[in-house]
Amino acid sequence: MLYLLDANVLIAANRDYYPLGRVPEFWDWLVFPSVKEHQDEEHQDHRIFRLCLAVALCVGLSPSGADAQAPSPLITAAIPDAENANLTIGGAGFREGFPVVYLGNLELPVRWATESTVDTWLPELQPGTYRLTARWSDGSQADFYLTLGAVGPAGPAGAPGPKGDRGLPGFGAGEGVGAYFAAADTTTTTTTRRNTSYGTNALAALTTGERNTAFGWSTVRQVTTGSHNTGVGGQTLSGVTTGRNNTAVGAVAMQTIGDSSSRNTAVGRGALRHILGSDNIAIGVDAGSAYS
Repeated sequence: MLYLLDANVLIAANRDYYPLGRVPEFWDWLVFPSVKEHQDEEHQDHRIFRLCLAVALCVGLSPSGADAQAPSPLITAAIPDAENANLTIGGAGFREGFPVVYLGNLELPVRWATESTVDTWLPELQPGTYRLTARWSDGSQADFYLTLGAVGPAGPAGAPGPKGDRGLPGFGAGEGVGAYFAAADTTTTTTTRRNTSYGTNALAALTTGERNTAFGWSTVRQVTTGSHNTGVGGQTLSGVTTGRNNTAVGAVAMQTIGDSSSRNTAVGRGALRHILGSDNIAIGVDAGSAYS
């Protein structure tokens, strides 16, 4: 008797309808015929049939093409929730059913699981980094390293970066003989005491004057022996030479002040611009500018 056996019939039956572990009677019926007549005559044929069946079952029990290509499970994230004692594990390729989950050597009870998420109970643990392992019934496994609480020790210091550009000059004042401060674009070269200047031609003519302060282009430009003069703003106090105790704040305030004018105060652009006398106070834009 000739047997033509389509192995896929048996493979599909084992995989989809009659798994060996669930319906063994089906396979007993195939291997051991219920009809006993002519058993001796057909003994050889049945032996050949059983051999073909065994080969087919081996093929059927081996992983199918789809199963063989199934990716291994992968854990991509683990989110602890200490307040609710919960750990949510996310990833891809998770198998059906609940995996066995370990955090270090501690097994975590699984609350629910899907093909991409596993939710477990999370006990209170010491801060540190733990190995997280999820293992499914088919033997597949995924690992992840989870840090709880404080992070690990700092790594080694990196190489120093390139040197940055030089910053702009700051403001300052000196004390003592020859003390002064000037920006790179100033022409001030004074060697008198306790003078401070910043700006092109600020305190440019200073000789023996003391405690003068000039901030701005050509500020207190012509003072020579005068002292205690303060000018803030372009061309403020630019005409005084020997005067003392003058204060001008604002562009061109006391611009053409008299050589020896003293004890004047002007606050505002152009205030006391043409003053020649002494003991005057003006506040506001162009305040007292017509007064001489």
